[in-house]
Amino acid sequence: MLSSSSQDIFVRQMNVVTLRALVIYDHFPFRDRVHKVLRQMGIDRVTFVHDVTAAIIYIKKSLQRKAPFDLVFLDWAMPGSNGFDLIDYIRSLRPYDRTPVIMHSADSSTRSVADAVRRGVSVYLLKPIAPAMLADRLVSVLDRVGVGHVFYIPPDS
Repeated sequence: MLSSSSQDIFVRQMNVVTLRALVIYDHFPFRDRVHKVLRQMGIDRVTFVHDVTAAIIYIKKSLQRKAPFDLVFLDWAMPGSNGFDLIDYIRSLRPYDRTPVIMHSADSSTRSVADAVRRGVSVYLLKPIAPAMLADRLVSVLDRVGVGHVFYIPPDS
């Protein structure tokens, strides 16, 4: 069993520090929570946008630069559109057709979860979510895509 200290500790291997993440949320407290978890995991290359229109602009720019994002976080409900519209757009593009996408929503209906999975969402998280749970799901996604082993040791209570 791994012991924990009074601080969050992450042990990372391979290319975790080179990951580029796109975080699309209009809710600033959750954006800050995602940013903190990513930073603690050594993922510092993070772009934040607040709506679908801005996300599409950044995704297009990333393709022009031949430097696509490696990970996308998005909220289901955003101004002007929703996360499902964006996931459809993302999945229509190479190499974004395989990019891990983590969606956050208050909608726990079976229909919404099934629709998200059908559209290609990698992880569907229900609001509210604790940072440790967010980190756990992120570790799982990164492990599945072959980034390497990332361990999260939660802080002492």
